Amino acid sequence: MYYLIIETMDMRRCIDMSETDCYREGMVFDCSLGMVFEDKTFVRDVGIRCKSNPGPIIPASVYCD
Repeated sequence: MYYLIIETMDMRRCIDMSETDCYREGMVFDCSLGMVFEDKTFVRDVGIRCKSNPGPIIPASVYCD
């Protein structure tokens, strides 16, 4: 599994997960989700946008099992 992680107020939250590595720069996600995230293997950093505030690019990280 692949996990999309954002960091807010010094907390890492998983906002999406997928069986394939589908995460690309500029994609839009519901950043209000906050699934439990356990340490995984770091894949890369990406810039995403949030549905609630689609203007700025938000730094995110992709991890995998």
